[in-house]
Amino acid sequence: MTKIVIDSVIQVITLLDYGQTQYWGHKGERFQSSTASWELNCGNGEYRSMNFSAYAQGMGRGAVITQQSQSTDWGPAPTGSIPSELLRWACR
Repeated sequence: MTKIVIDSVIQVITLLDYGQTQYWGHKGERFQSSTASWELNCGNGEYRSMNFSAYAQGMGRGAVITQQSQSTDWGPAPTGSIPSELLRWACR
């Protein structure tokens, strides 16, 4: 993970490497890893997703199965979610 602090907003990039094959979309495309970037507001505990990519192979390699680069609206992180864990880790 990489973290960049701008005031109380932190940008975090994650790379998830899955032990079991994951499936995406209605066609069930298979992927082994994903990357995502997030903005976390340590002041109010909200987050937003900036982009997401899923890769055919581990460690962000191989064909890109899907890519979304539209950011979401700011909102609270559900308990136990990846964003809530990122907020706990990055805002300490």
